[in-house]
Amino acid sequence: MNSADKSVQLKIIAGKIEPTDDELILPLRLHIAELTQESEIDLLVPFEKNLSGRLVQLTKRRSVGKSAKPQPQKNWISCWEMDKLQRQFEAMDGYGLETRIEKILPEMGFDPDDGDRLVSAFSGGWQMRMSLGKILLQSPDLLLLDEPTNHLDLETIEWLENYLKDLSTPMVIVSHDREFLDRLCTQIVETERGVSTTYLGNYSAYLQQKQEQRDAQMSAFERQQKELEKQQAFVDRFRASATRSTQAKSREKQLDKIERIEAPDSDVRTLHFRFPPAPRSGREVVIIEDLTHMYGDKILFLGAELLIERGDHIAILGPNGAGKSTLLHLMTGSEQPVEGTIKLGDHNVIPSYFEQNQAEALDLNKSRYLLILHLMDLREP
Repeated sequence: MNSADKSVQLKIIAGKIEPTDDELILPLRLHIAELTQESEIDLLVPFEKNLSGRLVQLTKRRSVGKSAKPQPQKNWISCWEMDKLQRQFEAMDGYGLETRIEKILPEMGFDPDDGDRLVSAFSGGWQMRMSLGKILLQSPDLLLLDEPTNHLDLETIEWLENYLKDLSTPMVIVSHDREFLDRLCTQIVETERGVSTTYLGNYSAYLQQKQEQRDAQMSAFERQQKELEKQQAFVDRFRASATRSTQAKSREKQLDKIERIEAPDSDVRTLHFRFPPAPRSGREVVIIEDLTHMYGDKILFLGAELLIERGDHIAILGPNGAGKSTLLHLMTGSEQPVEGTIKLGDHNVIPSYFEQNQAEALDLNKSRYLLILHLMDLREP
């Protein structure tokens, strides 16, 4: 659930955050890799910058040192450090890295010619594939995936599911995508009110097990409540009785010792939105005629036509980079079409846009109350 610190748990496993209490025990030399939305894309980053780059620096230092006054102790340290780095570089197959990259790129779905293209030329979905390829090159013992399907098109999500299915590497996944969890997970860990519970099976199995546990707990709770009411009625009736007061007091003591079964929690508090009713618009909401739009040499729309009417619910499907978000920007007026027209209906059409990256769209300096007023274009009273 949201606010359950799922991402924090991943950071603790990765060793980025120390637990407040207790300790995390991991096997020695366990290599953990993370796939995050902010992963570096360069496939050579973990190798060139950490090892080969250091080797180059030491080699340059030694070549400069040859022309200067000899410093035996400093040269001995450089030789020892170079030997250590060289062994690490060879252990990680540094010399074969480019060959391994060329081998893994087709597995990621890239063409041979894609190796020379700039990363910025690829859409978000293809950049995610690069990020995954980068961490798989490190041969991790454990793979951490934090919301891996965010902002991915359906084709890339399907590819990612199939690719991860074939991996033998253990993985921990944080996701709100139920179908993604259903197809990949063999265990579900639910964190609720600070308590984590493990369920065997995928997401659907977890839902079924949780409901069964809830039903069993409710039945036990109701049976106990009936028995407690029965015993309490006996105590209340005979507490003042001359002949049965001793028996009533004994039952009262027994009641105090009974461990109460708690009723299963009702629905966990979640966010609820209540939008004010909008004025009724005219029949035509958005009219797009002969739309042509492009980025550079890439044509996104050519002579496109679309009519959105009151009551329509439209899903825009397409691969990353096809222009889905661009079409929304064109509708809201934040971008202007190269050719053609996009106009809103003439009667009571009020556009509102939920940005893909809300972290950039929201004012983080505002309180929740002032932020809502700001989003509704109202002024502070």
